[in-house]
Amino acid sequence: MNVKVSMDSGVQRLNDLRGLMAVWIVLGHLALGMDVQKNLFLILQKGNLAIVGLFFFLSGYGLEKSLEKKPDYLKTFLFKKISRLFLMTWVQFGVTELCFLLLRFHRDYNGLRGVLREYALGVNWYMWELALMYLIFFVSHLLFVGRKAYFAAVLLCAALLAGLYGMLGAYAATYSCAAFPAGMIIYAAKQKLEKAAESRYGEMFIALLILTGISAYSMVMPKDIFISAAGKNVFCVFFVMLTSLIFLKLDVNTAAFKSLSRMSPEIYLYQFPAASVATIIAARRGGGPKGLTYAAAAFALTMLLALIVYVLRKTAEKMIDEN
Repeated sequence: MNVKVSMDSGVQRLNDLRGLMAVWIVLGHLALGMDVQKNLFLILQKGNLAIVGLFFFLSGYGLEKSLEKKPDYLKTFLFKKISRLFLMTWVQFGVTELCFLLLRFHRDYNGLRGVLREYALGVNWYMWELALMYLIFFVSHLLFVGRKAYFAAVLLCAALLAGLYGMLGAYAATYSCAAFPAGMIIYAAKQKLEKAAESRYGEMFIALLILTGISAYSMVMPKDIFISAAGKNVFCVFFVMLTSLIFLKLDVNTAAFKSLSRMSPEIYLYQFPAASVATIIAARRGGGPKGLTYAAAAFALTMLLALIVYVLRKTAEKMIDEN
C-alpha cells in the first residue's frame, strides 16, 4: 500500500530538531578540550561533521524554498543575510569580551586592527563558511537558471572545498561543503523524490543505509589527504539523504524540541565564550586535565548565555515590528 509522503513536511520535522543538533555539536566540541579517549563525548565529537552537514543541508533546502515562494527574493538577499550574520557574530564577540572583563582577564589588542583580528579569529569557521554558502547560492541563481544553477552551486562548493583544504589547511571546514548544494538539489527534485518514496520507500532506505555505511569509512581516514575530505563530503550527502528519508514518515517533534530549535543559533554561537570562561576558571583553580566538571560548567553557561541573548533578540525584534 502506497503512503503519501511530503518532502517539505519531512524536512520541517528535521528542522524542528535543530536545537538538539546544536546541543550535539556543543558536547562534541567540549570533547576536543577534555582528557578523554573512549566515551560518549568522543562519539559525539566524531559525529559533529554529519550534524554540521545537516545544518548546511537545511540551509540549502530552505533558501531554495524561499526563492520559490518570495518574489524578488534575490534583490535584498545578500544584504539581509550577511548583515544578520555580522550582527550575530559581533554581539557574540561583545558578550565574550564582557565575560573576560567580568573575570578580569586582561586582553591587549594593540589597536583597532587587533580587535578586528581577534573578532575574525574568535568567530567559529562555521559562520564564515555559512556566509560563503549564501554567496554561492546567490551567484548560482544570479548567473544561471534551472539545472545550470544547481550545477554551478556544486562546482562552487567543490572549489570552496579545494581552496579551504589546499590553501588554508582548514580541514574541519571542508568536510560538509557538499551538503549545502545537496539541499538545493533535493528541494528542486522533491516531487520526483516524493513519488519514488511512495512506492519504493523500503528499497531507497536500504540503499541509502548501505551507501552511508560504506562512505563512513572516510571518518577514520587521515585528515591530511584530500581524498579524506572528499569522502567525508560523500558521507555527509548520503547521511542527510538518509535522515531526510527517515523523517518523511517519522514525527518525534514536541513543543520542547521546537522551542529549543528557535535558540539553535545562540546555542551554537555561545558555546565558545562559555568554554573560554570555563577554561579560565579551571586554570585559576589549578588547571589539570579537563573532565566532567569542566564540561558541565561550560554546557550550563552555554545554555544560560544562549537563553539570555535569545530573549533579548526576540524582545528587540518585537520592538522593531511594533514601531
